[in-house]
Amino acid sequence: MKKTGVKALLVTILLAVPLMARAAALPLKAMADIPLSGNASRFDYASIDPETHELFVAHLGDSTVTVVNIKSGKVVANIAGIGHVHGVLALPELGRVYASATATNEIVAIDDNTEDESLWRPVQQWCADHGVKFQHLDDWPGYKSGALNY
Repeated sequence: MKKTGVKALLVTILLAVPLMARAAALPLKAMADIPLSGNASRFDYASIDPETHELFVAHLGDSTVTVVNIKSGKVVANIAGIGHVHGVLALPELGRVYASATATNEIVAIDDNTEDESLWRPVQQWCADHGVKFQHLDDWPGYKSGALNY
């Protein structure tokens, strides 16, 4: 029984070593240093929207999603108030970004492209009918117009 366990461990190690060596040899390189907003604390997951060239970064320590335009290398928005934002996922086909607010056990849907009131008012009503928090951001400095549904 002991010999079988040792053999299995040895086989696992022998299979893993070439994979680890290959992963270490990936041609990764730094492209730019971009100063981010907020305090120097924990950043977590990030997701990119290749259509808008925006990188959405979960700044867990600041409870903020930081939006970086990867073409200009500049922060274009900070979406604050997402309690201990952990994960973030851009879905370009829906025009949405989703973030997990672990402090409040919520998923936040960020819609940064809906200025037309006839489009976001029904969402606001649905949220009210179903006990879902809703906040529309209109002309906030550093933000785009859109809705936060969480």
